[in-house]
Amino acid sequence: MILDSIWKNIFHKQSDEELLNILAEIPIFEGLSFTEIKKIRHKLHLRTYGHDEVVFEEQQPGSGMYIIQKGAIEILLTRGFKQAKHLASYKGGDFFGELALLDESPRSASAISKEPNTLLLGFFRADLVGLLETDPVIAGKIFYNLAKILGKRLRESNTMLRTLQCDEQ
Repeated sequence: MILDSIWKNIFHKQSDEELLNILAEIPIFEGLSFTEIKKIRHKLHLRTYGHDEVVFEEQQPGSGMYIIQKGAIEILLTRGFKQAKHLASYKGGDFFGELALLDESPRSASAISKEPNTLLLGFFRADLVGLLETDPVIAGKIFYNLAKILGKRLRESNTMLRTLQCDEQ
């Protein structure tokens, strides 16, 4: 019984260290110290998804972002099309849905798990808002990184739209 407890603690610790290393690589947590990342770790919500399980659907209110610890996610446009339109694919270490950290606007696309036992870590707006009160320095760093990420994605979208417009002419 004692040996089981020792082994469980050792393996749990390794798993936690692996998770902290994954978090350190996520751009939204860039510039956070290891201690700050540990604080964020306790705000995350782990959930396992099956193959083809819906994480969220287009037009649902957004509540937060997801980090892929293991598995794969496909982002699709589903409404108004006879067949779903593929927008993006993400794998372990990637993140998606970060715009929902800012407001409850409806999701612009659907997210579907593409592998069995896909592990996602949810980081929700309520947790980020709570950080504003309990640790405004960490929250400020996250909001700054979020602004940089959204700016980059907006520039990429603008480039894609210009390319599409040029192709139509």
